Amino acid sequence: PQPRHWQLRETVSAIREALTGQKVTVEGKTVRINGFRLGNAPKTPPPIYVGAQGEQMLRVAGEIGDGVIVNYIAPETFAKMLTPIHEGARKAGRDTAKLDIACRILVAIDQDESVVRENLRRELTAYVTVPQYNKFFRWLGYENEAGAAFEAWTAGDRKKALSLISDSMMEEIYVFGTPAKIAARLREFEKAGITSSALQFVSYAKE
Repeated sequence: PQPRHWQLRETVSAIREALTGQKVTVEGKTVRINGFRLGNAPKTPPPIYVGAQGEQMLRVAGEIGDGVIVNYIAPETFAKMLTPIHEGARKAGRDTAKLDIACRILVAIDQDESVVRENLRRELTAYVTVPQYNKFFRWLGYENEAGAAFEAWTAGDRKKALSLISDSMMEEIYVFGTPAKIAARLREFEKAGITSSALQFVSYAKE
C-alpha cells in the first residue's frame, strides 16, 4: 500500500483542480479519476483546509493546505505540532505567518465543574484508548496518561482507564469554567499560534 500522505496529496490536488471547473483526469498512485467535471464550479475556488495529527501529516498539511485543522491540542503542547507545519509551509515557499491554523475547541460555560469533568473524562478516555489517537497523545507528551489508560482499557478495566486521565490533561485540552476564565484560556490558544478557532459549545445541564 502507498503511504497515506500520497493519498492526501493526490486528493487535495484533484479537488483543487476540480474546483476550477476543468475536466479532471488523474492516474495517481492512490487516486484515479476519469474525466470528472464539476457541474457548477464556484467563481472563486474556496480554500482547502487539511486536518492532520502526526508529525509527517502535519508537515504535508502545512505544505499543500490553504489552512491546517488541528484537534485535541493544548497551548502547552501545540509548539510540537507547529514546528512540522511550518517546515512544510517553508518547503513550499509559503509565508508561515499567513498560514491559517484552525483548532476545534470544546467549551463548557458556567456549569458545575464536577459534572463537566466527569463527562469530559469519559469523552477524552474514549479517544485516548483508540490506537491512532493514543499514539498522537503520547507524541504530544501525555505518555503517562495515554499509556496507562490504554493498558487498562485493553485489559477490560474501563473504570480504571477513566481514573487514569488526569485533571491537568483535561484542563489543558478542554476549556470550561466562568466566562472570564474561558476568555483568558482562549487567548492562550491564540498566543500559541492558533489563528482560527472552531468552538464547540456543550452543556451537561439536565432539563
